Amino acid sequence: MDSMDNMDMRLADAVEFFRKEKGLHRLIDQVIQKYRRTGDIRGKVKLDGLDDAERTALSELFRTDYSSSGSVAIPARRLEEALGRTKFAGVRLIDILEGYQGDPITTLAEERNAREAVKRAFFQSLRDTCTSPYSRAWLDNLAVKGSGSRSVHRSYDRDPVTLHAQLEKILSALSDLPIDPARPEAGRYERLPVFASRIGGDPHCFDLGTEMGKYLIAALNWVRTAKSPAAPLAPPRGVEDITELLAHFGIVRDDLLNFVTCTGILASSAAQPLPTWAAACREGVVLNIPLRELVKAQSCRPFEACAGPGADRDISPAVFVIENSGVFSAVLDQVSESSSGHARRPPMICTHGQFTLAALIILDKLAASGATLFYSGDFDPEGLQMAQRLMDRLGESVRPWRYGPENYGHCMSETPLSAHRLAKLQAITAPQLLPVKDAMLAEQKAGYQESLIDALAADILEALS
Repeated sequence: MDSMDNMDMRLADAVEFFRKEKGLHRLIDQVIQKYRRTGDIRGKVKLDGLDDAERTALSELFRTDYSSSGSVAIPARRLEEALGRTKFAGVRLIDILEGYQGDPITTLAEERNAREAVKRAFFQSLRDTCTSPYSRAWLDNLAVKGSGSRSVHRSYDRDPVTLHAQLEKILSALSDLPIDPARPEAGRYERLPVFASRIGGDPHCFDLGTEMGKYLIAALNWVRTAKSPAAPLAPPRGVEDITELLAHFGIVRDDLLNFVTCTGILASSAAQPLPTWAAACREGVVLNIPLRELVKAQSCRPFEACAGPGADRDISPAVFVIENSGVFSAVLDQVSESSSGHARRPPMICTHGQFTLAALIILDKLAASGATLFYSGDFDPEGLQMAQRLMDRLGESVRPWRYGPENYGHCMSETPLSAHRLAKLQAITAPQLLPVKDAMLAEQKAGYQESLIDALAADILEALS
């Protein structure tokens, strides 16, 4: 029998010994766990609540009296030393441990590295099929656990096969967007269900409440931010933010119920006025413009140029933006009853509360044409947040209108503002809004536009004259 065969027999005897000696099982199990954690046999093994069999086996192996011990803390390396004094001397402890376990012992680091290698291969297999730079860039972001990737990695841990199929569709979507942000002029608009059906074979696969819908929004948000790295990556805050994000890439959620109200605004395409808008301007009527029609307009401008209100009378052309539909109608009634012919066509926009995509698009187009937007909203935290959002979006093209502390004092109600709502004012940073922000923090009450109807109407009449 050669030395190799002899060593194999001694190893088999050692494994058999430890398997049969139940008093040493806890010791061996903990040494294995220590090796898995550190990749080495080091540190101490603590055994609490020793039973008689363990006390006897430990005493015999380590030649120490543990007969009255309730617990022990034994350096793991003492096990190797103890083996050297037995007939198993020369047999490697790691070989005994693996034989005892029945499999090679892999450390936690090795298991983690193996999992990461499989995951890298997962993302690389997807990347190998990508032709779009947006798809590859987003996948690279996912692979390194970049911004907006947490939910994808959770899904991978749960079910990588399902995730692979889902990501294939998201990557197909990124490769075939209706509008490429790099060439927006060459794009088109496509309704979300039609886009989903074309890309994923299911008109509902990108619905906002689904996993794939959330992945699509995260991917588009990342792509848009990557194109404008100065902008911080933050998830869309609400449905309208999501609607706007989709539209940035030419995907329309709802092009009929998403609308904006206007009067005195002329839209054009290919340098030609659109007939419906032109007729409405001539007749001085109000239009509810759905997104479906608005996307046909390449530009928007006031039908008749007028000055800004009050101290801003030197600004032209001006457009008057009112958030509240009731206030919009009441102001328009007063303006329309004036004997001035120009008063029949004041350039006015009503956003109907929180900005819809249609409202943002028409305001974008008006600002792009050189118009200054005079915005009037309620004196509550949500109203100031809307004004801030518009000013953040369009910069110097937006001016607060009747939005000072004196106007707030005139229309202040008895409605108290809760601490939760007042906290929202901390997000208000636009210099033009700080005086009214401070007044609201002091008074802690809301103010409403209805008390300013006469003043708003007078401003427009003066501007039109």
